[in-house]
Amino acid sequence: MIYKKRTRPTNLIMMESLFCRMKLKPEDKYYYFSLRKGYEKECLYDKLINGKVDDCMVFNDLTFKSGQRYFQIDSLIIQENIAFIYEIKGFSGSYFYGEEFFSSKKEYQPDNPLNQLVKTKNRLREIFKARGINLQIEGYIIFINSEFTLYNLPEIPSFILPSQIHEHIDNIQKSTCCKVKNQERIIQVLHEEHVLEYPYKELPPYTFEDLKKGLYCKKCFSFDLEYGRRKYTCRKCSYQQIMIQRILEAVEEYRILFSEEKITTSQIYRWCGEEIKLDRIKYCLKKNFQAIGKNKATYYV
Repeated sequence: MIYKKRTRPTNLIMMESLFCRMKLKPEDKYYYFSLRKGYEKECLYDKLINGKVDDCMVFNDLTFKSGQRYFQIDSLIIQENIAFIYEIKGFSGSYFYGEEFFSSKKEYQPDNPLNQLVKTKNRLREIFKARGINLQIEGYIIFINSEFTLYNLPEIPSFILPSQIHEHIDNIQKSTCCKVKNQERIIQVLHEEHVLEYPYKELPPYTFEDLKKGLYCKKCFSFDLEYGRRKYTCRKCSYQQIMIQRILEAVEEYRILFSEEKITTSQIYRWCGEEIKLDRIKYCLKKNFQAIGKNKATYYV
């Protein structure tokens, strides 16, 4: 059972909006594409385990603080008395194994993720010990891209290669026979230790006036949309989405990018490019947020 669902990371929401609304430097574009690729691969992993680990406790997108250091866990599966840490890697192409990093003909040579996994296991073990949780901890790195090859690889049980993923998940499903002990306590500890405010990479500078206004297609990022009563249709790729859902996504973008500003009907109207009727925006805000104040002084939280 999933106790913490995966959501789009805040830094991905911010960078996607900036990518669509302003011109980014090459290094900022690279950062955005890396975030998007990572999230897509994590979602692919979620599909693979869907329905296979229903008798386990599943927690996605966990962030913890150990001392002055933050660490993240892509997915944590708890089965009986064992906590399985999963780190999802979307590397593509051919690499040669090295204890410090994976080498290739490409300029990009990633660090060996096994070293970080060992640190993550130790830090999670420390948190559990301090909170009185007695679980055995195992860790795995799932290389989820079918176009990934790793040569000269010694026998490392923690590495799950593309051809081994289904077998590994099936083995977890077959070995589940007993309920996890102290479920409520584990849920409480993970909820309390999970850090909501994580120090993300510094964003490129921007102001409200700098950014292009309007709603963009969530599939191809075009601003050329045709608005209907219930849905919009992208004139470029024909993708459709429920209007209220897209407006709420735009509000979330605004809230994250301009966290110091109040959410008002007039400001969201401007943010949406003045293409959505004020009454529609007001209805959407009233239905999904709490109104503070009256008349022109009203804002939403």
